[in-house]
Amino acid sequence: MEPRPIKARIMNLENIIESWNLPKKEEGLINPLENALKQFDKGHVSQTINMLFVFIKAVQRSKVLTEDQANLLMSEAVIIINLLR
Repeated sequence: MEPRPIKARIMNLENIIESWNLPKKEEGLINPLENALKQFDKGHVSQTINMLFVFIKAVQRSKVLTEDQANLLMSEAVIIINLLR
């Protein structure tokens, strides 16, 4: 498993979310990604995957994302999870 593509993909998700200028209350979308990066840096693959699932659940619960935005974020998170497995 190559660390750079995984980290870059997670950071890209953060950048996408930040580019949408969502309300502050949507920080719940960024926090799981930050935690996933921390776990990945420690070499904790299963915890990284768990945090990405937390992120997916946060996306599903979001009240401000459009369906297209949510689908984009979730599909990229699933790709990252599959790369980690």
